[in-house]
Amino acid sequence: MVLNEKKASGLIGLMAIVSGIAAIITARDFPPSLTDTDVGPSIFPTAYGAILAILGLVLFASGLRRASKRGAADEGGTPPLDIAKLVFGVVGVAAYLWIIDYAGFAISTIIYLWLMIGLMRGTAGFRQISTPVLAILIGLAVYAAFVMLLQVPLPTGLWLDSAA
Repeated sequence: MVLNEKKASGLIGLMAIVSGIAAIITARDFPPSLTDTDVGPSIFPTAYGAILAILGLVLFASGLRRASKRGAADEGGTPPLDIAKLVFGVVGVAAYLWIIDYAGFAISTIIYLWLMIGLMRGTAGFRQISTPVLAILIGLAVYAAFVMLLQVPLPTGLWLDSAA
């Protein structure tokens, strides 16, 4: 199956819509806050899900809009996408979600970012910094932002918990 950019945009848009709706539905099952003034633990997943679904809808609509335009550019103007990269990206996300329980947030995120940045090859500006260095910097910055600034506990992982 050959995917061009228009079809891939539509497919990824649909996946984002489904993921966003799933996040909203899952967040509804979170326990309520203990105080009336606190927004509760479901606010961030619900907001994330809504934003993801809206952006997925925008991406899906732009893919439809580009697909509906006829002309000479449509018949060969967009190169086919590598379906293996798309499959690897989806499998990578699933593997990341599975391994985070075992390896913890920091290690899993750094490895995931390293593989995904390498897969996507980044933009020209990102190529000046090596992929592992960039993955480590981003992963540790996100970890520090959540753990130190927001004081949100992130998974340490079963492998690291058993070693302590």
